[in-house]
Amino acid sequence: MPPAPGLTESGSPLSPAPAALPDLKRVIGFWDAAALVVGLIIGSGIFRAPASVAQELPSATLMLIAWVVGGVLSLMGGMAAAELGVRYPRHGGQFIFLREAFGPAVSFAYGWATVLIARPSVLSGIAIVFATYWVGLYGFPPEQQKLWAIAAVLLFTFVNCLGVKHGTRTQNLFTLAKVVGLALLTGAALFSGRGDVANLSVAEGHPDDVWLERNDRHDSGGHHVSWPRRLDGQRPSMRRRLTRC
Repeated sequence: MPPAPGLTESGSPLSPAPAALPDLKRVIGFWDAAALVVGLIIGSGIFRAPASVAQELPSATLMLIAWVVGGVLSLMGGMAAAELGVRYPRHGGQFIFLREAFGPAVSFAYGWATVLIARPSVLSGIAIVFATYWVGLYGFPPEQQKLWAIAAVLLFTFVNCLGVKHGTRTQNLFTLAKVVGLALLTGAALFSGRGDVANLSVAEGHPDDVWLERNDRHDSGGHHVSWPRRLDGQRPSMRRRLTRC
């Protein structure tokens, strides 16, 4: 005899079915998502990172190897994220991945750490890079750098509060600007006719003795420059010359 409606075979009442969670509206299209990913990968730090890498590594070969290794690691991370996205097609991103792999406690801690620490620190770094170039480009006092960084964060927070469409349009515009800027820089370096492989070589001896005639001098802008000396009164030797494009 079949059980009565609302009862299990043992006679206990059926538990109510869980309510379906509301799904997010699919506002971001394919090209918007592509621009978002490209914009996240090619951040504003791309205009400063090469100088930092060149400063820490002694040769051009190691610099290129560092970039290749970083690109391979980024590709592996992107492929892993794509596979996880297909396996768990729910909104939440890394929060969902961590919850499925390590449980709700880890995903809960990740969510709050992202909101309170990770994202704010990344945004502040991007804003500082923007303010550094903005102040130098338009001749504002260096003391205003933090104010311009705060203003940039507030501006883009307001743009994203207007809606997803406004945020994606702004993201597309800035991604296009970064890609075009990098393309122009790359084209100028490759087709300027001034490139030389010798510029990537490591200089022998003390190259600072060639172009620094004395400790105290004036730069091309007429500003006084005092070059550091060691305790024995000698200039610290530059172990290699800067890479020129």
